[in-house]
Amino acid sequence: MNCLIPHIEYLLQYNDCVIVPGLGAILAHNMAPRYDEEEQMWHAPARVFSFNPALSRTDGMLASSIARREGISYDSATSIVRKEVEKMLASLDEKHELSLGNAGTLYMDEEGLLSYTPGTAQWLSPDFMWLPQVNLGLQRRVSEIMESHARINRRNKLSSILLRCGQAAACIAVMITLGWIVVQNLTYAPEEQFASIVPNVVANNHTANVAAGNNPVVLVLAKAPEGEVIENIPAPKVVKEEKNNSARYYLIVASLASENEAKKFLKQHTDSNLGIFEKDGRYRIYAASGNTIESVSSIQKTEDFASRYPNAWICRK
Repeated sequence: MNCLIPHIEYLLQYNDCVIVPGLGAILAHNMAPRYDEEEQMWHAPARVFSFNPALSRTDGMLASSIARREGISYDSATSIVRKEVEKMLASLDEKHELSLGNAGTLYMDEEGLLSYTPGTAQWLSPDFMWLPQVNLGLQRRVSEIMESHARINRRNKLSSILLRCGQAAACIAVMITLGWIVVQNLTYAPEEQFASIVPNVVANNHTANVAAGNNPVVLVLAKAPEGEVIENIPAPKVVKEEKNNSARYYLIVASLASENEAKKFLKQHTDSNLGIFEKDGRYRIYAASGNTIESVSSIQKTEDFASRYPNAWICRK
């Protein structure tokens, strides 16, 4: 921004004429209060600005303002004004437009004639900037105002009724849904009992021979005769390895600290032929045993067993 513009804006607040040497003068005029019939409004006194290119001879006001602010001599300030005006004229010739900040804008047409559009900054007129405009338009009649309030009240009342109806419909829908859920939960068949089918997964013949006495029982889904109740399926028999067993290698799937924990593990895994092998104070759950490590290892490598017990290992007695 050109360094002369802040000085032009400052001087226009307290002076009615600010000359830019070699360019023209910005003039301030006081406008009396006036009444606008179309808008039915009184406009307060105001200050308007215009531009006169004929007043281009310096009066020293702009140079004096620069000298006071910068703390330099009047001749040095005059030199600064001359250089900055040359820049303003060059910008006007090139762009055909020159902004004077809040003071307005200059335009140059193809014939070299200047036109001016004043700025809208009210603070350039400190004596009139606080005066308001007065609207003198005819007010509506009391009957019109009352009718307008009545329409608003009817609209608000209708909205309130629709809101309450919606809330009541939502409550009814919730109650119907809850009743349907309760009725569905009370539906049962007291004369029927069911038993689950326990799968029996055997890796091969070696696994089947380890715990022959611990085979799970498979029950077929059937309807119980009237007056009879199917007994609960007994817990799987826990097989504890005897000391005189001739097996030397065991395929271990779990190692527990107590016999109760080992029995609980067997009850939770009724889908396999498992047994308990006690050694060194630990109760190990095994799935197969044999006299050679190859026979036990072959079971461990089967796809079904490896997917069921991926962390199994072989323990020697």
